[in-house]
Amino acid sequence: MKTKRLASIALITLSIACASSKKPAENTAGATPASASKDLPGTKYVKVAKDGSLVYIPDEKGNIIPDFSRVGFYGGDMEIPDIAVVKTVNATGTDADQTIIQNAIDEVSKREADKNGFKGAILLKKGLYRIPSTIKIESSG
Repeated sequence: MKTKRLASIALITLSIACASSKKPAENTAGATPASASKDLPGTKYVKVAKDGSLVYIPDEKGNIIPDFSRVGFYGGDMEIPDIAVVKTVNATGTDADQTIIQNAIDEVSKREADKNGFKGAILLKKGLYRIPSTIKIESSG
């Protein structure tokens, strides 16, 4: 129960900090002692520094809340590209789904890459896909 509460506090604090900060929140490399961060706004475990960065306060065991502010496509520094759908796959709900998906990947892999290095996207329509073994992607793009 305490873990869920800490995670909720971190997400709420992170949202507030990011919304009120002029620059993205970033980890301040390590934790700051609670006594040094008493005057900062935030919660018991996460504070917002004057520069807008987040300061993580360890609990009694030395644990800090993980900083997920740099996850995502290129760490959030680039927009997710808009890649044209070149193949659409529909679920059959059978083991044949694996072969259908693998064939689509193999087909798109043979395409020439565009000026941005992309060969195209495969759209998997809504449904239950049964994949009993491994699917391989053997080329990029």
